[in-house]
Amino acid sequence: MPLYRRLPKRGFTNPFSKEFVCINIDRLNIFENGTEITPEV
Repeated sequence: MPLYRRLPKRGFTNPFSKEFVCINIDRLNIFENGTEITPEV
């Protein structure tokens, strides 16, 4: 059987994927220097 028929047609879900969120630099200016930014903030 050819390789293209053995591969999944719909792709896959990466178990090691990370979720990213875009943040403008202007929004980070409200914090003081050295402050740790976490997702909860």
